[in-house]
Amino acid sequence: PRVELHVLGHSMGGLTVFLGTQLDEKLPIRSVSLSSPLLKLRMPVPPVKKFFAHLIRPAFGGIQMKNEIDSSFLTHDTEVNRLYVTDQLN
Repeated sequence: PRVELHVLGHSMGGLTVFLGTQLDEKLPIRSVSLSSPLLKLRMPVPPVKKFFAHLIRPAFGGIQMKNEIDSSFLTHDTEVNRLYVTDQLN
């Protein structure tokens, strides 16, 4: 029997589902639901940051760089925002 999939993707998962459906039209997908898919950054990456990222990548691989995103845009929950700002991994 043929399997038909109903796929849900949110944020980065939404981008993954979207690209997957574009790359392989033979997938047995009956429907797709995308929730806030990460299709484009709201703000452009500064050219100097992009230049240096490409320059150092061969030597350092993927390294974490600070971004210009205001953390207050990530959530309306002030406690979640506080935890994000104080997280050492951010």
